[in-house]
Amino acid sequence: MKLAFGILILSGFFNYSYARGMTKKDTVFYYIDTLKTPVKDRMISVEMDKAFKFYTINCYCLSSDNPPVFRTNVTKQTLLSKSEFKKLTFISLTRLIELVRKNDDRHFDEKYVIYFIEPAGNKYAKLKAFFLGGHVTILN
Repeated sequence: MKLAFGILILSGFFNYSYARGMTKKDTVFYYIDTLKTPVKDRMISVEMDKAFKFYTINCYCLSSDNPPVFRTNVTKQTLLSKSEFKKLTFISLTRLIELVRKNDDRHFDEKYVIYFIEPAGNKYAKLKAFFLGGHVTILN
């Protein structure tokens, strides 16, 4: 009886762990083109540190009163053709800020997969991003 109960408990634990790992995340695409946006109108600043690119949304909209920061690895970018680019549905900056504000407890990456899309010549760079929260110091 104890053995059967133990197996039942372990089975429930493994099913729960498996289900947590299999939760579906929403995929979000944000298009950023800093070259076409005048400097005074830019809400997102971009900084490089070796192979990493950091995107900071210049609003102090997190519960910590800090700006949201995302990190990408430029060595893992994917290039998209214009036809692939046109198939994507992008969110607005306002919507991205809403998602970040609702999930600024660092659970953003558990709920969303976000890609920043940037022009790259006659193609587009697709960069998977990770939300770092608002407490980030970028070293150059």
